[in-house]
Amino acid sequence: MLDVEPKNSGNQRGIVAGVEHGEVVRNQGRGHLGAMTSSERLPALVARSWLLARRFQKFLVVGAVGLAVNQLALWILRGKLDFALFIASPAAIFLSMIVTFTLNEMWTWHDRGTGPVIRRVGLYFPINMVGLLINYLVLQLLVDHTGAHYLLANLIGAGIAAIWNFLVNNSITWRAVAGDEPVADSRSVGVQHRAIDDH
Repeated sequence: MLDVEPKNSGNQRGIVAGVEHGEVVRNQGRGHLGAMTSSERLPALVARSWLLARRFQKFLVVGAVGLAVNQLALWILRGKLDFALFIASPAAIFLSMIVTFTLNEMWTWHDRGTGPVIRRVGLYFPINMVGLLINYLVLQLLVDHTGAHYLLANLIGAGIAAIWNFLVNNSITWRAVAGDEPVADSRSVGVQHRAIDDH
């Protein structure tokens, strides 16, 4: 009988096996690359979280200064000069906003301040006016409905407003531009850390 199997069938099987093996290798490579990509995202996320936390620490220091100005102004306007609360509270908060903008511009977000400062002023004050409203509403709510002392109520309102102010100003007023985001490298974390702490 004639041998109907082609003479190069062994080679063909080898080629097929090689192709299959190659597909497996390539698939494994793609899987390995995907795993590397996923693992590389984690350090970047950690770096961004770390830098955000460092910036928030500065913001809290600035906020503490602003709160001291706010409390002192409120005490003078309300406690000493006997202004009505609906006048004394917004005036005290507005004065503290001037102080906190200056400190945030020069310290907290000094590495992001680009372009005319008037643009950031134009963003900062409307955003913080919402914070002022939050602060005032919390103050009035606590004074009117719980009998809390106005200074304590103001402290609570200021804390709630501070969270709003930081998150929105970080995202809009001093938003990150190209080059601000850290890469997944421990050296870049140190560089970004130093950039934030330079002032």
